[in-house]
Amino acid sequence: MVGVMTLTGPVIVDHFHHEHHNVFPIIGVHFLGMYALVIVGGGLVDRIGRAQSLSGGLLLMGLSVSSLLWLESAHATAAALFGLGLGWNVSFVAATTELTERTQSWERGRLLGFSDLLSGATGAALTLLGGLALTAAGVAALAIGAMALVAAPALWIVCAGTARRRRVHRTTDYLRRRPCTHNSP
Repeated sequence: MVGVMTLTGPVIVDHFHHEHHNVFPIIGVHFLGMYALVIVGGGLVDRIGRAQSLSGGLLLMGLSVSSLLWLESAHATAAALFGLGLGWNVSFVAATTELTERTQSWERGRLLGFSDLLSGATGAALTLLGGLALTAAGVAALAIGAMALVAAPALWIVCAGTARRRRVHRTTDYLRRRPCTHNSP
């Protein structure tokens, strides 16, 4: 998300041939998606669950970056970047909720700090890689690379959920077939 967000300015100006003044409103709309709806995103995570929210946020991010392959107007780019920010918002809230629930209170601060450090370092590295991809191969390379980066964890979440449901299903089938061994009075 950070790589695409950071490189949107050059994409808008150089590749789509828009004026510099179009960059700031588009990035502003993106930040609205990232932060303005965090209460709504948190409510969504509580309502539909962390895994579904994380997958849905990643899907929205993937759709948003894929649209850079065909969108060229400033308004359409703003809508795509809003979707990218909103997808990040929901994914971030879901992931942070998952981290806090899987840890003890005494380890949360360090874990969340480390998570933020990894997130920032990864964002910086992917911005550099995205800049190289954009320079070498254009907007398509940036969009396709970003889609792959959000698709990988989304597929992992879906596969992990499917495997978990299979284990639960096998366990419940086993328990149903097992005869009752206790004596009733």
